[in-house]
Formats: sequence, structure tokens, C-alpha cells
Amino acid sequence: MKKFIFCIGALIFMASFAGCGEKETVDIRPAENTAQAEADELDEKTAKTLTSALNTIDRLGACAVPCDENSKFTAENGDVYYRVTDPEFKSTEDIRSLTEKYLTAEFVSRRYSNLLGTDRPVYIDENGELYVLYAPMGGGFAFSEREPVIEKTGEGEYTVTAEYDNYGGLDNLRIYIVKDGESFKINNIEF
Repeated sequence: MKKFIFCIGALIFMASFAGCGEKETVDIRPAENTAQAEADELDEKTAKTLTSALNTIDRLGACAVPCDENSKFTAENGDVYYRVTDPEFKSTEDIRSLTEKYLTAEFVSRRYSNLLGTDRPVYIDENGELYVLYAPMGGGFAFSEREPVIEKTGEGEYTVTAEYDNYGGLDNLRIYIVKDGESFKINNIEF
């Protein structure tokens, strides 16, 4: 009987160690893989950067850039362009780089294709400087100070809901973001 009790006690003792080993998990992934996994998730800072870039690009689409009305260029079709004085944008390449960095090509073609390279682009290079078509309109988003809400909707896909001033009333803009290569880009928006 003593041997039986000793064997049961030994089994319980060994089982308790086995159970402890199963409960404790150790991350054996290399540090760079952990960092990569975190980089694959959309964070608040990146979401804010994307919403800010969207605002800038939408304002560009509305011709809302400082320009010199005394320095103009008239195209063959009669369109009048004014020299852009914003130090951030010196050429159409600056605008192209901005849109390619923060927007998918599909979204650019749907919403901002008129910025560059069309029969009647909003921006042109002339005499080594950037010019804007004189056609002002409403554009841009007056985002509030409220933190954007990030929702993961699929693998590498997110919806960011950002509050903005919609001509005097607060409204929400849904911004659809996807992982495009190594970076996040805006793929669509919904009012």
C-alpha cells in the first residue's frame, strides 16, 4: 500500500510540473519578427498621418494652395494657371510623390486623376515652376481634435472613422486603408 501511495504521489508531483510547463508560453520569435508583426498593424500615429495627407491632397484638388496671381500662364485652350508659392510643392513631381506615398493608384484614378497628366490638369510645370489652374472650389477636411477610431476589417485592411466639420455640423468620414507593399495607403473614402 505504501508503494501505491508513493507512486500516486510521484505521478501527481510530475504532473504538476508538466502542467506548469504548458501554461507558460515563451515568445521564441526573433525581435525583428515581433517588430514586423507590430509594423503590420495600423497604429494611431499612422492613421493621423494618413488623414492629414488626405486633407492636403483634397485641398490640392480644390486648388486651395497659395499662389501669385501676378505670375500667370495661359494655356493654348485658354485656361489660366497661377504660379504656386507654397514651398512644399515646387513641381508636379512633388504632388505625384505625395499621392503615391499615401493613396493607392486605384483611389487616385477614381478621385484625384485630374490633378496631373490629363487633358486639363489642375497642376502643370511651366518654366521650371509649379502652376495651378484657376478653378477654386470647396475641398479638404476640417478634421476635429477627436481621435480617429481604427477598426481592423480584414488582413491588412482597416477602416478609420475621423470626425470633421461638414460646413458647420460635425460628421464622420470613413477612410478605407489597406496595406500596400510595406506601407499603409488610403484606398477609398465614404461620407
